[in-house]
Amino acid sequence: MKTLITFFFIIFTSKLLACNAASQKRLFPIGQCPKGIVFLELDLYRLDLEYGTPGYNRNLWSGISNLRVFDFSYKLTETVFVDSLKRIVFNSEQVKNKYLDSIFNKSVEIAKNKFEITTVENQSLYFCEFNDTCQNYILSFNEKSKKINFKVSESKSIDISILLKNDNWFSKDLIEYYNEVQGGEIQNFEILKANISISSLRSFKMGNKTLLVFNLGSGNNQFGYENLSNKEKWTFEESIFYEPTLHHGHGFDFFVIF
Repeated sequence: MKTLITFFFIIFTSKLLACNAASQKRLFPIGQCPKGIVFLELDLYRLDLEYGTPGYNRNLWSGISNLRVFDFSYKLTETVFVDSLKRIVFNSEQVKNKYLDSIFNKSVEIAKNKFEITTVENQSLYFCEFNDTCQNYILSFNEKSKKINFKVSESKSIDISILLKNDNWFSKDLIEYYNEVQGGEIQNFEILKANISISSLRSFKMGNKTLLVFNLGSGNNQFGYENLSNKEKWTFEESIFYEPTLHHGHGFDFFVIF
């Protein structure tokens, strides 16, 4: 298991936030529409105000939620604002789930009114403890070709090297942080190779295809993280959950279809 340190600093109200600061860019599939796949996106930042600052709490999160529509080539085709989150204290599973469930339900209603959607069918959810292998799926980095692959079966690997592009929506925040200047794909390859592994993996049925959504994360494991249970079967209403986040952690969701 990787125990990698990622320092990710966030500016919030003109203050530099450190120590417990972290971020998660999450995608929760709602359904398929003619333009592509409709996701609820949560772009969240865990804040760590300086001790003694008014409102100080070690589990303070802020962020924004949107509906995002991606086509099958990962192009973002539409965005619809859902809600904002300001200084919410996620200090228990009950509070986390109550807020997250509310946002998910709101986004589903907006999606049904905005798009002609066919909802996805939930299959399984696994927590992978920040490894490169999870339930026979493998994240791999080819040093010779400088490509990133996600192996979904003994005979099939999917090229996910789009994550190396500076303008890709998914990993660009992490890449921009590490690049003091605009880097190229080879430099981006080394950044991602050193700083991402699989935190969780979700499987969905979408017609006759399988949709996999996986969280790629990094951070410092010295304080551990939330231990959550795998689910072999779960309902659509259970789709949203709180992702395990490491100390100084940064994570983002990505997906493949096959």
